Amino acid sequence: MLIVDTSVAARWVIGSDDPVLSDEVSIALTLLPRRLVAPDLLMAEFANVMWKKVRAQEIGPAQAREAVAVLPDIVELIPTAGLADRAMDISLQLDHPAYDCFFLAAAQMLETIVISADRKLVRRCADTAFSGLIAGLTDRPSWQA
Repeated sequence: MLIVDTSVAARWVIGSDDPVLSDEVSIALTLLPRRLVAPDLLMAEFANVMWKKVRAQEIGPAQAREAVAVLPDIVELIPTAGLADRAMDISLQLDHPAYDCFFLAAAQMLETIVISADRKLVRRCADTAFSGLIAGLTDRPSWQA
């Protein structure tokens, strides 16, 4: 079981000619057969990403709706309410936005790790008590077991 954040979920529906982003998309797709979990906050964040992609004319409205509709079939969602206190503590300790910390709180609660394509979040956790809770999407050896 792995926690995935919105940056990873977004990779499932985007394509790119950029070689780095294309590699991230390919790696993100390898996660799909695994048991994936996320705070239900993922739905709001993911819908917002899809809205931005429609506005940028990168995808059509139908593709955005479809992506949002199937996400709960791919990722098991857990309630954010039970994570709020821990997410707030992590946010204060990292001095980082709380919404990202819900994913870390879920990883801590479920004794697993977050896979993230958000390099800023991964760097923020480095050399902290939370470094063991997160791995970058492209850091495959650390989470691929």
